[in-house]
Amino acid sequence: MTREKQVIKTELPKRNQHTLPKEVGDVLRSLPLKERKAYATELSKAGWTLQSIATELKITREAIRLYESAKSNDETEVRKAIASLPIPPIPTRTISREVIKRVEITDEALAELKELYSKAKLVRGKSKNYRKEAEDFTRLAYEQLERGVTTYALAKALGITNSALMFRFVRYGYKVTNGKAKVYKQLTHRLTEETNA
Repeated sequence: MTREKQVIKTELPKRNQHTLPKEVGDVLRSLPLKERKAYATELSKAGWTLQSIATELKITREAIRLYESAKSNDETEVRKAIASLPIPPIPTRTISREVIKRVEITDEALAELKELYSKAKLVRGKSKNYRKEAEDFTRLAYEQLERGVTTYALAKALGITNSALMFRFVRYGYKVTNGKAKVYKQLTHRLTEETNA
């Protein structure tokens, strides 16, 4: 199958193992208590983990969480005091994932398949009536699979079941099955390029 593959890279914040930059940790430890609490809260709001801040101050994560809920009477002055302090970006990690681009059936191919299928489904037993249309339909449908169209999408577009399409591929020799049911064996009375068996 020739499905197009695409690699998508995404930058995600690291969830664990944050370590505050040394200069930020030094500033954090040197501040008076009120400013330290406010600065720790700002770092937490910017996405730094409670653990990364707590590690710098050698206290618990719970203590940092309580900093966030603590209110100060002179909150405006405290905010002004820490306004110029750096808030570094959170470290990120790059995630690469391979995505298979969905291949759609073309309108022309679908119209041709529908026209052939209207006759192909009329084939009965060993009759030669519409046998060529049945052969052409199955070949063209299988070519769509080789292009990358899924069996499900093809069956849905044609208005038939996925299993009916797979059954046809087995009967016409494009796929094999380990099933023991006789209906899932290849047809012995197909039209071939050499002979009309």
